[in-house]
Amino acid sequence: MCLPMITNSITSYVTSEFFTNVGVFPSFNTGNDHRLLRARLHFDRGQVRQLRIRSKRPRPTVIDEEMIGTVAAEETFEMVDDVNEDYTRLVGTIIKIRNECRAEAPKHASRRVSTSTRALLEKRRHMDQQANHVEYAVRTEQTSPTVSVV
Repeated sequence: MCLPMITNSITSYVTSEFFTNVGVFPSFNTGNDHRLLRARLHFDRGQVRQLRIRSKRPRPTVIDEEMIGTVAAEETFEMVDDVNEDYTRLVGTIIKIRNECRAEAPKHASRRVSTSTRALLEKRRHMDQQANHVEYAVRTEQTSPTVSVV
């Protein structure tokens, strides 16, 4: 649910679901075709919040290279006498393989934290803070400088 496009006609505002009780102030004469409007605005708070939070760009996709090989091995690439038909089939097959092997990229960036840091964080997570206070402090010292942002 997005705001309607701004247009110059009054009918777009009168018929919109976002604006109710639309009226024109008759006492203002600007000397041209412009008029002063009054209206009540109605927004769904949940959808407005989603519009603010949601990313404007779609998430990138990842293509599984191993799956491409298996799917391509199952396809039959046959030559046809007509060049245009052959090209159309080839492009269609490639697009089909691409769509089958495509997946959305993960929401978290796992490459930002190295595997050794991840292992230290896992040890620290399972450690009892009260029983091994010194060891917990040492693990915290070990993990703090090794976190790197790419």
